[in-house]
Amino acid sequence: FVSCGAVRELVGMMSGVMREESEVVLNASRVLAKLSLTKECLEDLASSPSMLRQLTLVLSLRTNPDAADAALVRVLFVLGNVTAGSEQARAAVAGGNAEDESEGSRVEVLGSMLHEHVGRLERGVPGDARAISVDLLIKLVRLLAHLAISPAIGPLLAESPYMSHLVVLLETVTMEEEEELLLNAISAITNLSFHSNHPRATLWQHRFALAEALAGMLFVDNQEAVLECARAFGNLSRDPATRAVMHSTRVDEAVVLLLDHSSYAVMAAAAGVIVNLAGDPSCAVVVMEAEGALLLLDALGRVAQGDHELACTVCHAIYNLCVTVEWGMEEVSAGMM
Repeated sequence: FVSCGAVRELVGMMSGVMREESEVVLNASRVLAKLSLTKECLEDLASSPSMLRQLTLVLSLRTNPDAADAALVRVLFVLGNVTAGSEQARAAVAGGNAEDESEGSRVEVLGSMLHEHVGRLERGVPGDARAISVDLLIKLVRLLAHLAISPAIGPLLAESPYMSHLVVLLETVTMEEEEELLLNAISAITNLSFHSNHPRATLWQHRFALAEALAGMLFVDNQEAVLECARAFGNLSRDPATRAVMHSTRVDEAVVLLLDHSSYAVMAAAAGVIVNLAGDPSCAVVVMEAEGALLLLDALGRVAQGDHELACTVCHAIYNLCVTVEWGMEEVSAGMM
C-alpha cells in the first residue's frame, strides 16, 4: 500500500474531489485506519506534512452528520497514531510556528469538536448518539494529549478556551462508565498542565476545580489513572493557591502514601509532587506529619541502585524538607538506621 502510493491516494480521495461523497470518505477512512496500525504507513504519513494537512481538512466534513462522525472517528484515530511518536507530525497536524496562518484554525476545529461532543454527554443524549460521541471523544482527546506534548503546540492548546471541556469530562463521566475516555482526558490534562502555569492558560483559570476533580482519581483501582493524576498534580502543585486546595481535599496526604507504591513510575510522580509541597512551609509540615520523610528515605533505599533519576527526585524532596521545616532531625536520622 505504501510503495504503490495507495496511502497518498486514499488521503487525496478523502480531502479532494470525493470530499463531498460521505460514503466514499467513510470507506477510505476505514482502510486508512487499519493501515495506520502498521509501521510503514505511520512512517509514510509522518514524513509527509502535506498528507497530514489534507487529513485535517476532513475534520470539517459535515455533509452527512452520521457518516461524517463515523469518518471523523477513524481520521482522529489515524492522526492520534501518527502523532504519538512524531514531533514533525504534531507540527503538521496543528501547525508548528507563528507564520502558519492556519495554525489557529486547526486548533479551533479540534476545540469546537470537543465542545460539541462533551456538550452531548452533558445533555445526556441517549443510545447510539451517545456511543458515537464517546467513541469520537476517545480518539479526539487522545490526539489532544499527543499534541500537548509538543513544545510548540502545547502552549497554544493550553490557551484555548475549549480545553475547559476536559475538566467538564472529569466531572461528567466515571471510571466505571467510560474508562478509556477518562484515562485519555487525564493524560491530556497532565500534558496541558505542564504549559498552564500562567493566567492566560485555560487550565490555570480552572485549576481549583481541576484539583478537586482529580483528587478522587488518586484513590481509584486503576494504576494508570493514579499515575497520570499524580503527574498532573506535579504540575499543578507549582501554584501556592492550588497547593491549598490540595490540602483541603487531603491530596497532600494521599501523595505521601503513594511513595510506598509498588510501581516506580507512581513513586516517581509522587516524589515530584512532594518536591513542590516540601518547598512550601505549610505543606511541608503536613508531609512530615504524614511520615513523609521516613517514606522518602525508604523509597530512596529501594531505588538508589536501580533508578538514578528517581533517586535524584527523592533526594530533591528530602532536601526541600530539610531546608523548609524546623524539625527534630533525630527522628529522620533514626529512620536511616
